[in-house]
Amino acid sequence: MTSAGVTLMIAALASLSASPDRTSLTRYVAFGPQGSEWLLVEVASRRVERITLPAKDVDGLAVSSDGTQFAYVGPAGNSRGLWSWKRGDATPRLVESGAGKYSDPAISPDGWIYFSRSPVNGRSHTFGTYAQVFRIRPDGTGLQQITDENGCHFGVSFTRRGQLQYIHTSCTAQSWVERVGQTTSPEILVAVVGSLAEATASPDGRSVLFVSDEPDSFVVQEATGRNTPRVLFALDRRMRRVRLAYGRNKDEIFYQQGGKVWVLNHGVRKMVAAMEREALQ
Repeated sequence: MTSAGVTLMIAALASLSASPDRTSLTRYVAFGPQGSEWLLVEVASRRVERITLPAKDVDGLAVSSDGTQFAYVGPAGNSRGLWSWKRGDATPRLVESGAGKYSDPAISPDGWIYFSRSPVNGRSHTFGTYAQVFRIRPDGTGLQQITDENGCHFGVSFTRRGQLQYIHTSCTAQSWVERVGQTTSPEILVAVVGSLAEATASPDGRSVLFVSDEPDSFVVQEATGRNTPRVLFALDRRMRRVRLAYGRNKDEIFYQQGGKVWVLNHGVRKMVAAMEREALQ
């Protein structure tokens, strides 16, 4: 896709994000290892549900806010691809596959599946091999490329109003959290030296929770407006992902560590649930 084509796409997404507030009283977030067994937590009630997906090697799971639709990266023949599965369906649907590396699926408020794809499986970042953000419908139709700048794009998330947000890295020294707003160019919310692992917006959209990927730890930080980001806490690297998620407000933060799901509320940490396989989280 040309730069002009992506500019038009971003403009269309910005128009969508200006629609009325999509806030729902129900919102599920997923926690777990790279496998088939996951925990779903409904953030308002903190109700926990264990779910088994119809695949043994699941990576990068995403769940819709109502907890009914799932998207994940899993085996597809001799490679890996993007899968969609709805509760009650007998089998999942392979919606996209082919050469390259798939990661970080996310389900938008209007039902599209967003994901990151690199044309190559390795770590080479020569021109034209950067990971870019795409979207596709759950039935496998309507594939569209969203980004095309140099550097890798991944980690899509959404504000409660449906605004698209993702991580953009130079693949050398800098990383940014960018959000599609009312202009044709994404707004830079966070800029750091080094690598970012995850980012998500607060319920009111004014703050961004993100993870700095350090050599021996994950450092959780929060940025609000143009203020300098503040460090909230640091976690050791015994897990692959922190899976950060805001709760009912910006003072409530869910995450996983040590084979358990935790919630931090006004500085007080409480365990929500224990995973079955601590070593594989």
